[in-house]
Amino acid sequence: MLSNILVAYDGSEHSKRALEYASYLASKLGSKLFIVTVVDVNSIWYLDVGPLPNEIVTNVKEKYRSVLEEAVNKMKELSINAEGHLLEGEPAEEILKFASTHPIQLIVTGSRGLSRVKKIILGSVSSEIVNNSTIPVLVVK
Repeated sequence: MLSNILVAYDGSEHSKRALEYASYLASKLGSKLFIVTVVDVNSIWYLDVGPLPNEIVTNVKEKYRSVLEEAVNKMKELSINAEGHLLEGEPAEEILKFASTHPIQLIVTGSRGLSRVKKIILGSVSSEIVNNSTIPVLVVK
């Protein structure tokens, strides 16, 4: 039933809890984990000084690649079948696109715990995923 689980992971405490929960499910059900990290380059190309130098963008991508690799290795140490995917773009959009093009039965994501005002103004990746997904989503607090 849940042979393929996608977990949204960025190395934050919330995503670590999501990974922990997803790994528990995977170990009990024999599921494969797809650990997906999305680098939102557009969010780091702001400021009033114009686009950031390519070196900074490259460093950010390398940081996330390292975070993703660490998570995949941790799962493999636990004998969980896992593969990592580093994507680029708007996080919720890319996660949903990945889920729709792979045989994913469940998306697990962390909750950022935004305040009510911030959530109304900013929204959150987890809220966007819940509102737009066609497959079940588990939000871990």
